This record gives sequence, structure tokens and C-alpha cells, in this order.
Amino acid sequence: MGEVQIFSGHRQRSPLRRPIWILVLICLVTVFLFWAYTYHPRSSSGCYIFSAKGCKGISVWLPPAPVREYTDEEVASRIVIQDILYTPSIERKNPKIAFMFLSPGSLPFEMLWDKFFQGHEGRFSVYVHASKDKPVHVSRYFVNREIRSDQ
Repeated sequence: MGEVQIFSGHRQRSPLRRPIWILVLICLVTVFLFWAYTYHPRSSSGCYIFSAKGCKGISVWLPPAPVREYTDEEVASRIVIQDILYTPSIERKNPKIAFMFLSPGSLPFEMLWDKFFQGHEGRFSVYVHASKDKPVHVSRYFVNREIRSDQ
């Protein structure tokens, strides 16, 4: 047998080999994209990837969408929905908010709410639903605002 040399270390490789081919590949792709964007054909019959002008595309191969007859209820509901969606919203000149107080008796923070409501008359409605007994109200905003249930 002849002499066999065994190398224990790794084979030395030029450290610039790998980065050079990556840089060359990136440069080629960049040049190709620049060329494709700048020098596209001038004819209007061309079919571009990002534009559907002049292209029939896949729609030529697809069958037409099935058309069915709508019932009278479906036609009426579509008209009502379109009417609701396209009706302009009504804006009140004086918007209001409603406050409903659910309480087993008199309201514990009635005077605090009285201070909260002061100066905003006409912009809110107050309703009190007292379940057990008729409470005695101190604030003018809660007088005669009770709602009684049937129970």
C-alpha cells in the first residue's frame, strides 16, 4: 500500500467565493426587473402580469355564472335592503340621550345626577323603573318619570 495522507482539518476555501455568486445573482435579478419595467412592449394588445388591460385572462375559460329567477319576496327584500342602505341618515339638530335607572326604591345618588343634568335641559330623557315602591324624588329631573311594570 502506498502512503495515504489523511488531513484532519477542513479543506481551505476562499472566503470570497460564496458572497460573490450571491451578489452576482442579486445584480442580475435587479437588472432584469429594471429592464422588464422600463422596456415593456408598446402595443395595447399585450397582456401584463399586474394589469388586466387587453387581457382576457382566465375568464374566457370559465363557464358563465348561473342566472336564476328570483321570487317576488327575494326581489322585494333586495329593494328594501338597497333602500335602507342608500337612505341618507337623518341628523337631528338637537340630539338626545336616554337615561334609565333601575332601582328597588329611591335613587341613592339622585342629587349627584341632578348636578350632572344641570345645564343640559332638552338634551336627555330620564326614566326610573322602581320595582318595589314608588320613590319620593328630590330632583326635578326625576319627578313623574317612573315606569311601572305589569308585575
